Amino acid sequence: MSIRIKTGVGKSNVGMFGEDAKYWANVQFILDKQGDGWVVTHNAKAPNETLLNGKAVTGTKPLKDGDVFAVGKESKGIIKLPLKVRIG
Repeated sequence: MSIRIKTGVGKSNVGMFGEDAKYWANVQFILDKQGDGWVVTHNAKAPNETLLNGKAVTGTKPLKDGDVFAVGKESKGIIKLPLKVRIG
């Protein structure tokens, strides 16, 4: 049996962390529990890239404790509202 938990993360979830939440889409990315770990999938309709440790998320990427999410533009070095991942 496989149990999955999916959560859309966006502007309304991160607004309490700072003014730069305005750069996040309503749903910037999806967090999904898969097996023993978590993965992130960027919302292709979001106007800004989802960054994981400074790199744009393409496809689905596994997460680990200590990773850092943000939004921005990898090619321009723009990083807005970085948030550290805590698993456990």
